[in-house]
Amino acid sequence: MVAEVIHNRTLASGSRGALCLILGAALLAPGSVSALERGEFDSSSFDAQLVRHVHDGKVDYAAWKDGDREALLAYLDAAKDYDLTGIMGKEPKAAFLINVYNAWVVLQILDHFPVASVDEIPGMFDQNTRVIAGEEMTLDGLEEKLDFLLPHKPQFALALAHGTRGGPKLEPQAFASENFDKLLGRYAQSYLVDEKQVQYRPKNNQLLLPPEILKYMHRYQSFPSGLAEPFSNILPLEVLVALNAHQPEYIIQEPDRSLNTLDEPELKDTGENRDK
Repeated sequence: MVAEVIHNRTLASGSRGALCLILGAALLAPGSVSALERGEFDSSSFDAQLVRHVHDGKVDYAAWKDGDREALLAYLDAAKDYDLTGIMGKEPKAAFLINVYNAWVVLQILDHFPVASVDEIPGMFDQNTRVIAGEEMTLDGLEEKLDFLLPHKPQFALALAHGTRGGPKLEPQAFASENFDKLLGRYAQSYLVDEKQVQYRPKNNQLLLPPEILKYMHRYQSFPSGLAEPFSNILPLEVLVALNAHQPEYIIQEPDRSLNTLDEPELKDTGENRDK
């Protein structure tokens, strides 16, 4: 571990200088996790894996499974005994929980790959459990913990990548306290605007929204400007006008549940699709 090397008092002064140069270059690398708060969980290993295997929101699960599955498992194992109470800020806690959520989604997919959809993984979100920060939880349980931690930032749900083509796209960068709001905004921009998960139908005065928004609508409605407040700088003008003046009907936009893989998985032939 880097921390162990830094605190090794047997390092010669020349070695320390060289090490500082190496660490400095690493901290400036694109996508790297830097500037952790005291006691914050180090997600640099997960960050490096995201850089290697996530490309424009799609994931190279085949390469991840062959080259980095054990590293991903080690990252999640290290999260078992992390003490969430050892750090005060909400951002580093939320960064930890979001990173673990996304890493665990990937691990479950790797362990069942190749699959065509996350729906083929039994109990993925509501039954399969891991010990996270000393507590046995499901993915749904992690989301509940985030909701409790960030009632003022329900847009956290847009950063929970479910492994689907129609859901939030993984970014090639892990969350940390110093990039939390910026990365959260990047996820919102990508999902709501670039992927057109928010659309206004003026003829029927209907606003199409993804499940991740509608699920937490009660949180957004508690804001002075409602749903427009956290997204005023990214939503199209027609959507903002509709929200402020027209009181549109909210319609759920069901996402594509197929796997967000870089390439279509070569599924095992069960005999069902063979030529008769």
